[in-house]
Amino acid sequence: MPAKPLDLAKARVLISNDDGVHAPGLKLLERVMRPIAREVWVVVPETEQSAASHSLTLRQPLRVRRVSRRRYAVDGTPTDCVLLAVNHVMKDCPPDIILSGINRGGNIGEDVTYSGTVAAAMEATLLGFPAIALSLMTEDRHAPRWKTAERWTADVVGRLAAATWPTNVMINVNFPDVEARAVTGVEITRQGRRKIGGALVQGTDPRGEPYFWIGSQRVEPGLPAGHGPRRGETGRRLGHAPVARPHPRAVSQAAEGGFPVNPDSRKIRLVLQLRRGGVTDTRVLAAMERVPREIFVPEPFRDRAYDNLALPIGHHQTVSQPIVVAQMTQALEVGERMKVLEIGTGSGYQAAILSKLCRRLYSIERHRPLLAEAEKRFARLKLTNITTRVGDGTLGWPEQVPFERIVVTAAAVDVPPVLVGQLTVGGVMVVPVGDDDDQRLVRVLRTEYGIETEDLNPVRFVPLVPGVASD
Repeated sequence: MPAKPLDLAKARVLISNDDGVHAPGLKLLERVMRPIAREVWVVVPETEQSAASHSLTLRQPLRVRRVSRRRYAVDGTPTDCVLLAVNHVMKDCPPDIILSGINRGGNIGEDVTYSGTVAAAMEATLLGFPAIALSLMTEDRHAPRWKTAERWTADVVGRLAAATWPTNVMINVNFPDVEARAVTGVEITRQGRRKIGGALVQGTDPRGEPYFWIGSQRVEPGLPAGHGPRRGETGRRLGHAPVARPHPRAVSQAAEGGFPVNPDSRKIRLVLQLRRGGVTDTRVLAAMERVPREIFVPEPFRDRAYDNLALPIGHHQTVSQPIVVAQMTQALEVGERMKVLEIGTGSGYQAAILSKLCRRLYSIERHRPLLAEAEKRFARLKLTNITTRVGDGTLGWPEQVPFERIVVTAAAVDVPPVLVGQLTVGGVMVVPVGDDDDQRLVRVLRTEYGIETEDLNPVRFVPLVPGVASD
C-alpha cells in the first residue's frame, strides 16, 4: 500500500517464502533484487511450508537461526516468518516493501487460500507494509522455467514499487509457464476460481498401514466473463491478481505508473532535479539533456527513463540513477581534449554522456551481450569517439595508458591501485568504494607523491568483479 512511489534504490526489501531456505526461487529473487535495492533481508522457513496457508504457530516455541548476514531461517510458517521479521529481526530497521517467493508453482484461483507464499504477503499487508507475492506457473512434465521469472521479476516489481495501490491490498503475481521471450506483456486480472487438492492418492506403508497423499490436481471450472485471459493470450501474459480487487482506475494507475506523457517535460523535470541535487556544471547538464536515456533501458522500463531511478538492464546489472551519473561526471571535471577510461560500459548511458564532453572515451565491459547492445546504441546516436572492448575492468586498458580521467561504475573494495597507475599525474578517477552495506563515491587525484582522496557521497553499486563473464 505505498502512499507514494517507492524508490527501490533507497529501499530496504524483506523477502520471505513458503518453499524454505534452500529454495531455488528464493535464491533467484535475492539475485534479482540485490543490484537494484539498497538492502535485501531474508527471513524464511527452515523447511518447505507449501499449503501452510495463513497459519500461526501457537502451541510450540519458535526459533530463529541466523544463516548469514541479513539471512535468517525460522522453524515455523511463512506467517511466523513475517511476524518475527517485522517485530524482532528488523524491528530497528523496518522494511519498505515485502516480497514473497518466487514460488515453484502458480497461485491463482483458490490456490491463494492455501498458499504460504500468498500468506506471507497477506500478513505483511495486514501489518501495514506494501507486499507482493510472486509465483512461477509450472508443470511436472518439464523443469520450471526460472529464466522467465528472472527476466520479468525486476520489471514487474519495479513498476509496482513506482506506482501506488489502495490500502489493505496486496499484489499477487504469476509468471506464465512459457519461455521468457514468449511473454507478450503484463495484464491485471480479476481473482479467478481454481480448486487444488481434489485428488487423493492412497498407499500402504511397510507395516501394512494405509496412508494418503493429497494430490495437487487442479480443477478449473468455467469462469465468468472477465475472469480469465483473453482469447489467444492464454498463459502468455503475467497476471497480477489482487486478493482484494482494487478499483479499475487504481489498477490502471498501478500498471501505468502515473508517468507524464510528454518525454520533453520529463527530461526538463529531471534536469531540475539534478540542479537541486547539486549538479551545477552546465556542460554536464547539457550532455544529460542531449542524451536520450530511454534508449539505454529495456523496453518495459522506458516509461521510467526520466525518473531518478536505477533500472535493471539484465545480467544482474543496472543503469545508475541519473543523479549519480551526473554527480560522477561532474566530479571528473572532464575537458574536451581529454582521454577517458570507463570501467563497466553497462547499458552505455554513462559512456554516451562522457562522449559529449571528452576527445576520446575507452570503455571496458565484462558482459559481452551488454556491450553488444551498447555498441548498437552508440552507432544509432553516431557517437564515433567511443572505443570499446570486452575485458577484465580491474586490469584497466594498459595499451592506451595514460588516461587523464577514469570512471569506475562498480564498487571496489578499496581504491584500485592498478587503475591509479594508469592515470597521468594530475589525473582524476571517480570510483565507488566499499562493501554491500557501506559504499561511498571517492574522487582520487594522482599526484607526484601518491594520491589524494575525497569522499563525495553515499552510493549503491554492484560490486567490481574480476575476469570476463561467461555469458
